[in-house]
Amino acid sequence: MIKNIVSILISKNILPKSGIKNFINLIIIFNHEKFKNLFCILSIIIYIKEILHNNVNKITEWINMKLKIKFLANLLLLFIFSSLKIQSQETLSNEECMTCHSDTSLGINYITGDHLKGSVHEKFDCVQCHSSITEIPHNEELADVNCSDCHKADAEKYEIHGWMEVGKNDEIPKCKDCHGTHNIYSADNPKSTVSPRILPQTCGKCHEDSTFVKKHKIAFREPADIYLKSVHGKGTSGGVEMAASCNDCHATQGTPHDIRAPGDPNSSINFFNIPKTCGRCHRIVYDEYIAGVHGELLKRGETDAPNCTNCHGKHNILSNEDPKSTVHPNRVANAVCGPCHESDRIRERYGIPGKRLSTYIDSYHGLKSSVGDITVASCASCHGAHSNLSADNPESKVAPHSYSSFFEML
Repeated sequence: MIKNIVSILISKNILPKSGIKNFINLIIIFNHEKFKNLFCILSIIIYIKEILHNNVNKITEWINMKLKIKFLANLLLLFIFSSLKIQSQETLSNEECMTCHSDTSLGINYITGDHLKGSVHEKFDCVQCHSSITEIPHNEELADVNCSDCHKADAEKYEIHGWMEVGKNDEIPKCKDCHGTHNIYSADNPKSTVSPRILPQTCGKCHEDSTFVKKHKIAFREPADIYLKSVHGKGTSGGVEMAASCNDCHATQGTPHDIRAPGDPNSSINFFNIPKTCGRCHRIVYDEYIAGVHGELLKRGETDAPNCTNCHGKHNILSNEDPKSTVHPNRVANAVCGPCHESDRIRERYGIPGKRLSTYIDSYHGLKSSVGDITVASCASCHGAHSNLSADNPESKVAPHSYSSFFEML
């Protein structure tokens, strides 16, 4: 059959004699029994070309198409030959891979169908991801799996992680570092390494590594461990899907494939972007904050303005009912409001009256608060927690008319 096809290709001037050796070599290299469909296609092209050749004189009555027809036929043939290599690659079956990889002595290379069970790639053939493997046994050193072959959009977004850039830093996390290898589950699957409950451990593989943190001069140490003790961490650990996990705060423009360092103006944790980031969940609080005096200062680009993390903390955010929380009623005056409002530099720059903290501490409210009474007034009780407005603002809780209304009620 092969000889007949070669003869036909030569007789029809489709295959030049100089190309016979290369063509025969291709046939010898690849198992021609697997390419019956290809030979059928070749035969059809030859037949079509013969018909066109026999009727070319009639066709030229309309337009001289002889060269175009020959060019088209040869172009189709070129397409077939160019795809010969792709079609002729022997596809290894999963069963063939398992003849070696089902051996438990292989350690991390011990892989069975159970490792893929339930994963998003469960029905994939091994070589769909490990496309560099064309024969077995294969080399021990394999090319990395190129996830971008399928996940092109995500790969295009992933250009930077912190200060590291793709292609410039070998330690930048790769797809498998976050998503896993054979056990890749959908993000909404509780077993997924990027699910809210497990994500802190995933990020912690690098961010809890003291050597890695020191090498890259990452300021915040043990963030995952601290986060798990926070109100958000307790939420995700307890299965509260709405609780903020790493990606909810650190993902720039909502994509976890674009996580930037806080010094980057586009980072979701940049000083001036933090209120918007927190506002994704705490929308009402954000609206109150941005309308207040602190929000106004932030919009003016003042780094003295307190943002969410200045008052509540970062990874260690606790419930305001927790005595260790900076915004607990007994701590808010000393831990949150006092450091700014008693600062000589800040008071002088913004014209803020002094001794507000000391006078509060000596007051009835301050004394009762110091012994653990949480029912007495704190700073937030009078000034508001997030909607802090200037006293000359009619909407302010400490505006003069507010006092009048209060005493009228007594």
